[in-house]
Amino acid sequence: MWWCVCVCVLGLRFTRGLRLMTIPDVLQYLNVLKTSNGIRLTHLVSTLISVWFTGAGFVHLVSPHFNDSAPGAAT
Repeated sequence: MWWCVCVCVLGLRFTRGLRLMTIPDVLQYLNVLKTSNGIRLTHLVSTLISVWFTGAGFVHLVSPHFNDSAPGAAT
């Protein structure tokens, strides 16, 4: 029974890239980021990178389903 849950959840590993969005909060808590401009810039960069990684993971997940062996395609 537990293997069914593991197999179903394995496809959603690409969502781990969204955890990168918490980096600015951690840096602010550790007093590494102090200015509002630095906090905003770090939020922007971490959001862009996490969306980029998550999108790439999703494309990697669904790409085997879109192969070139479509009916009627030249071989």
